[in-house]
Amino acid sequence: KETGRYQVLNIAGAPWPIAADANGAQPYLPFSLGMDEYRESSIYVADTRSNPHQWAQMMASEGVLSFACLPLHAHQDDAGCLVVWDAQPASLRAEHLSLLEDLAPHLAAALVNAQLHRDLQQAYEELQAAQEQQVRNERLRILGQMAAGISHDFNNLLAVVLGQAQLGLLETEDEKTVPRLKEIEAAALQAAASVRR
Repeated sequence: KETGRYQVLNIAGAPWPIAADANGAQPYLPFSLGMDEYRESSIYVADTRSNPHQWAQMMASEGVLSFACLPLHAHQDDAGCLVVWDAQPASLRAEHLSLLEDLAPHLAAALVNAQLHRDLQQAYEELQAAQEQQVRNERLRILGQMAAGISHDFNNLLAVVLGQAQLGLLETEDEKTVPRLKEIEAAALQAAASVRR
């Protein structure tokens, strides 16, 4: 993000991620070159062209002539790093560096708080999903119990209908009544079979 003549290259969470610049190129942080000893203190290079380190020379070849990297620590953990650079040599003055040093702990705390908020939000969403699943399961259980109760009651009613139809068949020989009782018996048996499924 442009900030006057300076550009904030990387403000990100630990462990010291390497972000791409606006052109998609990998930045030239000292940490990407195995210089982990700089994690404990700030780096300021007034002119990368005159610095003998390989990482400084790589920065100079990319047009980064003045450079500051401040480690961001919160609660004894690495929260990331703040990298500020400019294409002009010695453009970061003492008051700029002092301001960045003052800003670093606040930025680290904000990064840690943001991560805690993300973690809390994720835990809340997982809890909410688990509760919704529990409610769905309970509804299905209750529906199953209701269906079993209705099925039982319906079978009881069918047993009465079937029993009465079969008794009627035993007691009558009326030519009009017998076919009707057989239809009732067949329908009751078919309904009982459907309920069992």
